[in-house]
Amino acid sequence: MKSVTRLETLSKLVTEYGEASYINYQAVRALGDAVIGALSDYLGSDAQVWGVPPVGDWKPHNYNDAKYSTFGGGLLEIEPIRMGIALAIPHLNDDGELWMRITVEFECAGSEIRVQVIDAGTVASRDFSEEDVQTICALIYDQIVAIWKRPLDLGSPMAGNQGKIGFFRPG
Repeated sequence: MKSVTRLETLSKLVTEYGEASYINYQAVRALGDAVIGALSDYLGSDAQVWGVPPVGDWKPHNYNDAKYSTFGGGLLEIEPIRMGIALAIPHLNDDGELWMRITVEFECAGSEIRVQVIDAGTVASRDFSEEDVQTICALIYDQIVAIWKRPLDLGSPMAGNQGKIGFFRPG
């Protein structure tokens, strides 16, 4: 019987790593797409929700796979994957809207995926049900509410070091 060389062992490990990173990416991609689709319904029938890059410049439109931190990075790695979600918040006093982005992180750990929504919480599951997706939508909503409410609760729109929101002044 032929013994396995060290190089063959390394080749096998690299192949297993590549397969695992691709399986993780496919699972995260399916879940991320489901969250974006469900979030629009969760927020209301007129909600505008798009997947956008999790960091850097973006405009409100669908970025497809570029909404994931893995986009354009070359090799897929076994590491947490971030996804950017942009949503429009309509103005009450005119027909304008404010677009904001929030980032969700997915981490494949063993046989489950952990979904972290900034400070709002984590959901972990092996097979995400519709109820799990709705829980993720609720966490995203709670985080957005906290971003806007925290400065108001502190008594001043610019109080504290967290939750600062800035607006451009016209002209």
